[in-house]
Amino acid sequence: MKVLHALHSFPPDSRGGIETYVLGLSRAQQRAGDEPIVLAGSDRGEAEPSLRETRVEGVRVLRLRPPPAESRALDGLDPEARALLEEVLRRERPDLLHLHHWHNLTSDAIETAAGLGIPAVVSVHDLFSTCPLFFRLPDDANLCPADLPRETCVRCIGRFLSPLSAVEEGFLRRDARFRRELDLARAVLAISETEREFLAAVPWLAGVPFRTLPLPPPPLDVGRVEPTPRDPAFDLRLVSWGGLVQGKGLHVLVEACEGLDRAERVSIDHHGRILDEGYRERLLAAARRARLRLHGSYEPADSARLFSGYDVAVFPSFFLETHSFAVDEALELGLPVLVSDRGAPRQRVGARGVVFPAGDAGALRRILGGFLADPSRLSRLRSGAPVPPVRMEDHLAALREIYSRAGRPRAFPASP
Repeated sequence: MKVLHALHSFPPDSRGGIETYVLGLSRAQQRAGDEPIVLAGSDRGEAEPSLRETRVEGVRVLRLRPPPAESRALDGLDPEARALLEEVLRRERPDLLHLHHWHNLTSDAIETAAGLGIPAVVSVHDLFSTCPLFFRLPDDANLCPADLPRETCVRCIGRFLSPLSAVEEGFLRRDARFRRELDLARAVLAISETEREFLAAVPWLAGVPFRTLPLPPPPLDVGRVEPTPRDPAFDLRLVSWGGLVQGKGLHVLVEACEGLDRAERVSIDHHGRILDEGYRERLLAAARRARLRLHGSYEPADSARLFSGYDVAVFPSFFLETHSFAVDEALELGLPVLVSDRGAPRQRVGARGVVFPAGDAGALRRILGGFLADPSRLSRLRSGAPVPPVRMEDHLAALREIYSRAGRPRAFPASP
């Protein structure tokens, strides 16, 4: 089967969870004898041609030039991206479009495919379809409820756009646009039960037949990892990784550690792209007693080597995490994992993890203090079993059934 995967960006430009999943899925589909192609938008490379072809780890990738920032519409429509998508669909004639994100593409991607008789399925990886800010987290701390009144959204986005009357009209168009996309899709896939429940509670999404299809973790080579010598200066070594932004909550971890009696015996290491320099500076200023190191970007191939030597992985996110591959990696490495109660990770850590309320530095401090007071607690947690992960072969089998049900059109419209 020839499948066109479409999403907002792709390695090496970015390596978020969606990009990681689509790359791993595409390589698995190739091994299974299918023909995946990736169509990726971008936030970089304004001087590049409007459409160029590359390869990433053997996967064929078509990249769109990013639209000018001032041209982005609240309803997500992009006529140029739509024209390029249509060109690709006519030229490649895939059996199916698998859409993973509309950002940097256009919010009528599925409608474009439907107009050419090509069936489409969509994996909804985040909350973008319900929020132009992607995460429904306007203040980096408080999650907007699913049934938030529309006027609240208008005031929020009105901070960046004006007049408010135009923002309100834009939201009405946006809601209608994404609802039509979901209605036209042959299958609408949520990546966790947490996400499915939230989306199903959004009033204007009522009746959309969301189906939960959990993701397999990314492959991680743990066979050749050399144990990291323990630094005798620290009794508790904490690690976290992912993009460094306030919504990921690293400041909660720093605050928790600063309040420990033996804070000087605790180290915190963060690995991941620095997305907010101001936040970075505030974190470094806040870490007065515990040792904090912000290492910046890393290569995925180095994950096992970098992270396996720590005592505990901590992910104190404020976001409604719809999956979190970082948590998968920590569990695969055998690390005890502490996660906030926002989103899907709490359902996967099992007996290997502890869940604490998002933003509650006191609760997190009590957990960490318990490890310092009684190291056997940490040993018991390390020996606990997480929820078994989804296997890629099982995920592929489920997708193959979904693709089959989506069906192939009887006739492909002729090129103009």
